[in-house]
Amino acid sequence: MPSTLIPPVVITVFYEALCPDSRSFFTKQLLPTFEKLPHLVQINLVPYGKAKVSFFGYSLLLLICYIPWLF
Repeated sequence: MPSTLIPPVVITVFYEALCPDSRSFFTKQLLPTFEKLPHLVQINLVPYGKAKVSFFGYSLLLLICYIPWLF
């Protein structure tokens, strides 16, 4: 039962669209979590190519996926 007292956790995912590890993360971790707790998470998806290190306030996001035929 959703509670109006608990704001959703905001998850922003920067992902490499063609990366097998990104697809695995979506299907094995993110989707099952969302299916169990849809009212507790807000997911923002940002497709990104040739991922790099980025800082967002005090948070660090690092996603590296290397597919030789892309470079």
